[in-house]
Amino acid sequence: MNNSRKLQKYNRPFLIVFALVSLALFIFSVAKARIESDDGIWIFLPFVLTLLNGTFILGDAIVFSLLFFIVSLVLIYKNDFRYTLLTFLLFWIVRSAGEVVYWLNYQFTSIHPHPVMNQLEFLTGPISEKSVYILYQAANQAILVVWLIVLFVLIKNWDKLGRKF
Repeated sequence: MNNSRKLQKYNRPFLIVFALVSLALFIFSVAKARIESDDGIWIFLPFVLTLLNGTFILGDAIVFSLLFFIVSLVLIYKNDFRYTLLTFLLFWIVRSAGEVVYWLNYQFTSIHPHPVMNQLEFLTGPISEKSVYILYQAANQAILVVWLIVLFVLIKNWDKLGRKF
């Protein structure tokens, strides 16, 4: 079985699980934000949640989990792994570019709207808050570059990755 068929085989099951997880995260996020104080949307979420849907804080989870639930339903209907991959690539390109701009601006402002938590402390050890800004900005630039490369490869090989069965 070639790689295209393997990816296609797991596309719909992956999307069903992802849609259910996104819906659960949306319901949890809305409920948690309603019971927290005014700054409840700034609650940091476990780093593992950022792997697919880019939810760093509770406010992100409210918006992105609903987005991914709806998008997953459309992609389940379409059931073409190329569109699934393209959707994740475009999301992460936009998300990473936005984070780069955000952390660049955050480094050079005197007003900081929220505390910053070093999600990469397991790699860096304890570092100053100003170093975290640089770390996040650089990490998001790296993510942006990787996803742009993958997007280029996907576009170049779109027809080769098509369903041929």
